[in-house]
Amino acid sequence: MYVGIYRLYNSVAGIVGLNNIKANDYCNVVLQALSHVTPIRDFFLREQNYAAVRRPPGDSAFLLVQRFGELMRKLWNPRNFKTHVSPHEMLQAVVLWSAKRFQFTSQGDPIDFLSWFLNALHRALNGTRRQDSSVVHRTFLGHMRIHTRKIPPVDLEEREKRRLLQLDEYAVEVTESPFLYLTCDLPPPPLFKDEILENIIPQVSERLRSLDHLVLDTQRPILTLENGSVNMEFNRW
Repeated sequence: MYVGIYRLYNSVAGIVGLNNIKANDYCNVVLQALSHVTPIRDFFLREQNYAAVRRPPGDSAFLLVQRFGELMRKLWNPRNFKTHVSPHEMLQAVVLWSAKRFQFTSQGDPIDFLSWFLNALHRALNGTRRQDSSVVHRTFLGHMRIHTRKIPPVDLEEREKRRLLQLDEYAVEVTESPFLYLTCDLPPPPLFKDEILENIIPQVSERLRSLDHLVLDTQRPILTLENGSVNMEFNRW
């Protein structure tokens, strides 16, 4: 009782652990992260926000939405005396609607689960391709502008390369690709550690600082770079 009272008056709502039933930690990290995305959290904390959603007869995919809302209210309940919450009902809905692709009895990839879960929530909320069709798209949907251009053979002279670049075949093509999330590859760990053996991945801070130039325009969701563009070369077979 003392521990519960101490938690009630000295902890912050939302800072609650999720039980690891067997091997569902890869799901827990995604659910915990989404519970701290403010628009997602605020939407699912109030059941009336999604109570009016109607699914076709015989389709019970809406159960995923209900279970996620229940989990949000458990995590953010200021009167919760426990320091952890069981995600068992939420995980059962995940196992059911992923056709056992994601289970809490065996490990899985959290990125794969995040991608599936966001799309499953979006569809269960009757989401469409429109930006404002669900809280998932309103919160996460962005667009990346991709510039592609055919590169002349490297063994040609500069004059011939410049001539080829004037042709329509070598013109720049611009496309926009939607995304719900973007990944960031972490650099490999260093060969040598520092004196206190704690600086295991010192390059991460440098990589994150390089992302400071990345700008996501909230008025027009196009991913841009302050210094222009990033060039990437690849082969087409």
